Amino acid sequence: MKNLIFTIIFLLYSYSSALASNEVIKFDGQNLTISDKTIRYDNFDNILLPNGLSLPFQTIYLPLAEFNQTAQISVNFVEKEIVTTFTDISLKDIPTTSDKNRYKDIVPSVSFDRLGYNQIEIVEKVTISNTDYLKCMIFPVTIDSTGIAVFHNSSEFQIGSTYISENQLLTKSEVSGFENNKNQLFNRSLSQTTQYVIITNQNLKDSFAKLASYKNETGISTEIKLIEDILAEYTGRDDAEKLREYLKVFYADGGQFVLFGGDETVLPIRYTYHNIAYGAIPLENQQVSDLYFGDLTGDWNADNDSVWGEKYTDSVDLTPELFVGRLPFNKVSEVTDYISKLIQYETNQKQIDLSYLEKSFFFSSDQMRDYGSVGQHGLIADALPNYFIVDTTNGVEQSAGNDLNPTNASSKALESVISEGFGIVNIIAHGSSMTFEVRTSNYNEWPKSYFTTDTSLTGSGIVSNFEANDKVSLYISLGCDNGAFDLDQPPYNHPNPNMVQTLLAQKNSGAVGFVANTRWGWVSSSHLLQKRFLEYLFANENQPAVLSLYQMRDDYYYYRDLVYGINYFGDPTMIVYTKKPEQIELSIQLQQTGMSVNTTTGNTGLENTIILLSENSTVVGEYSTDNNGNAVIDYQFDITSNYKFSAVKDGYTISQKEFIPSIATDIEDENNLSLPTSFSLGQNYPNPFNPSTRITLSLPKRIELTLQIFNVLGQNVKTLADGSYSAGTHTFEWDGKDKFGNHSATGIYFYRIETSEYNEVKKMLLLQ
Repeated sequence: MKNLIFTIIFLLYSYSSALASNEVIKFDGQNLTISDKTIRYDNFDNILLPNGLSLPFQTIYLPLAEFNQTAQISVNFVEKEIVTTFTDISLKDIPTTSDKNRYKDIVPSVSFDRLGYNQIEIVEKVTISNTDYLKCMIFPVTIDSTGIAVFHNSSEFQIGSTYISENQLLTKSEVSGFENNKNQLFNRSLSQTTQYVIITNQNLKDSFAKLASYKNETGISTEIKLIEDILAEYTGRDDAEKLREYLKVFYADGGQFVLFGGDETVLPIRYTYHNIAYGAIPLENQQVSDLYFGDLTGDWNADNDSVWGEKYTDSVDLTPELFVGRLPFNKVSEVTDYISKLIQYETNQKQIDLSYLEKSFFFSSDQMRDYGSVGQHGLIADALPNYFIVDTTNGVEQSAGNDLNPTNASSKALESVISEGFGIVNIIAHGSSMTFEVRTSNYNEWPKSYFTTDTSLTGSGIVSNFEANDKVSLYISLGCDNGAFDLDQPPYNHPNPNMVQTLLAQKNSGAVGFVANTRWGWVSSSHLLQKRFLEYLFANENQPAVLSLYQMRDDYYYYRDLVYGINYFGDPTMIVYTKKPEQIELSIQLQQTGMSVNTTTGNTGLENTIILLSENSTVVGEYSTDNNGNAVIDYQFDITSNYKFSAVKDGYTISQKEFIPSIATDIEDENNLSLPTSFSLGQNYPNPFNPSTRITLSLPKRIELTLQIFNVLGQNVKTLADGSYSAGTHTFEWDGKDKFGNHSATGIYFYRIETSEYNEVKKMLLLQ
């Protein structure tokens, strides 16, 4: 791509007098509509420029295979009509940063100077069905520096001396993009192919093991790969390229999802620049782009100048093959707290009220609050369905974004409001790596009220003060630097942890997923991407949220800097609940004919539920329930293995139950002369124990019972059994973890059996 000479030759033929604004003009049966600063043309998309102008355009693909790559590209304008004149076209965009001096030298990837004057804009070189094309934007209306808008009624394209016929061109509707026509990204099932890889370092490996096991048990084939091994095995110009070379192999082997388990101190990152670099670009003015690792076909440094992602001199492919998420952590505690939060979100083990998931909260201030007639919060809220409860009051600056003394609630007062729980939290505000603003004096001036990660600022809203009630949210922010996870480390050394890391790592609160800018956002365009993400999120029901991010990028590819910098933080396979999910009740029971599994919701059997049987965290069986919610499991269980049943159904939380075979099987058999003649609770073995122990229970008949673990304060630690059990001897294992999956402390514990006819308590000792 770097060898292609992008020379546009304009040949203008005819003129006509200007037509009045606010008119509809017909050209070849299509309508050209002019209204205020917006011009629309039938069957064309529209692009919003920083000066507020909205112009029609069409995406086309010019074939390159038959032509000399160094040839000139020309577009000949056959007819030209002056249609209107605009005033005040010189406005520039404003970055969504809390520091007005930051990013003052950054030029957006979409600027009037480039797109307003030209009828063709070359975006990138792409390969479609093994054929090379130039992806271009064609503008039927251009505007000169004096504001005169000209309509180009028809045009001809040529490469060198060869004219391109119309049937050689492709339009966007004819191209599959990044294959978003796929109806499903993955199937939860038995799989010999690794679908999902978690990449981390040796220090964090063990803390990610729980996530890998859980994903495997729920039908997403997952493995952990160490960055130390990747860097030793693969070659590249730097460590980030070595990592990308491994990902090419992973993708070729059938991989789809990548989780980067660590920040820049754990894993290589890629800094990217969206324009042309005429010299060194400060890293603070480059986006941290995980899109680089998702795209496996482009050459992001084709000119070898160590500035990656340049528009014309590098050969970037904006159509990624892999779906990438990141957990920007460097501490074991951050990883373990996030994973516990994620599993609770997907399974609702704690049985909390999930009605909060159908609520959305909006922060909106300053220029974004005053944008248009309803503010950007109003525009984005339109993407939410009618059943959603939308709060565009408490966090929206009142009475206006430019109010010198705004009256909306302070950030400190909003801590308790956010703690009530919202499925989606939208941040439409100026921000930094450590803050986002709630209200300011005038536009972005002091005094300010803002949320921060700095726990010493007791007068401000502190995100770590959100109540730890498991009402976690998907956060979406257009604020500058809210996803800049690298700025709290050398060479930047911002004094406090970044926003995305803090909210994701917050135990039992905060974010379970986060869509955010690693550098700047823009007042005039970022809200468009945020709204489109939400539109796709609700259109992609029961699909991972990261798909919506990729579709949003594909629609707004021309906002190249934003596409580079908006990353997905969190587990890329996580499905965001767009409706309150129902709970699956899962019960299992051994019978003479095999194991019986039943799934219900309320008192109704749940049909077509996927039942996955895993042995030592590997799926070994897949079943489906009948119209009564029943399934029979025919499997030869091994007494030395641990088993787990996972019940999965779209629109429901995931349900899991462990099963540990015992020597004495749980089979109800009236002819079995060895059935116990009385109730008996055995002493756990081993005792003392670490890490696990087994408890044996004998029953002379079928009976309802509970078997629970308590600490010395009488608090319930975990329930090992709760239900109907048949006559026989049953063995239960306790792994020393509490009901939330946390390791219990060293000490004395009690286990108690309760039935309508028999109760007993015994003591055991855990040594950690």
